[in-house]
Amino acid sequence: MVSLSRSHVKEERFFMVLFVAIIVFSLSAVNSLEEQKESKKIIQKFVLSEGNSDVAFIVRDRIDRSRLERVSQMSYEDLKQELGIKKEFYMFFEDQNGNMVPIGNRTCIGSPMVEISGQRCG
Repeated sequence: MVSLSRSHVKEERFFMVLFVAIIVFSLSAVNSLEEQKESKKIIQKFVLSEGNSDVAFIVRDRIDRSRLERVSQMSYEDLKQELGIKKEFYMFFEDQNGNMVPIGNRTCIGSPMVEISGQRCG
């Protein structure tokens, strides 16, 4: 992990919180309690812990850019399987001004049916 200035650390924490909030907001729209429990399990897979999955990219409250880059390079089907998701999904990051933040060389990660800023996610 690269050493960053305090402002970068605060910015990364903000992005991480924003990312989780977007996922939680998106997934909280589901109807059943069971689906909400499944959504929580998916979000937890992004946070590194002992025995965690290959898709974890949040380490000690920070986004590990190399891990995120590795996740962004996974095929959509592999990522979907690793997360245990049966429905379509996508994820992206925004800065505090609402501008999209690239994930590696991509705008978003997820379903190839989704297009953001002229680029397909999958």
